[in-house]
Amino acid sequence: SGMARDAAGTLYVGNFDNGTISKVSAVGAVTANHVTGVSGVRGVAVGADGFVYATRDNGVVSRAPVGGGAATTFATIGGGGTLA
Repeated sequence: SGMARDAAGTLYVGNFDNGTISKVSAVGAVTANHVTGVSGVRGVAVGADGFVYATRDNGVVSRAPVGGGAATTFATIGGGGTLA
């Protein structure tokens, strides 16, 4: 699925199959399932506001703090889509 990098060089990688976003630090340390509750993740973005955003195949945009945890619904855009 999608992936995005924050200003510190941390990479966030969406996993469509298990509904999570993993975190890869700038030195390569991996935290699997860093963000949960994003089934059908299609796109990932990191906001300057300290949240990781994910578009999902059901048209929902979810977000979770960059520190990790369960995602919550941020918006519904209808249809599928990706974040650029």
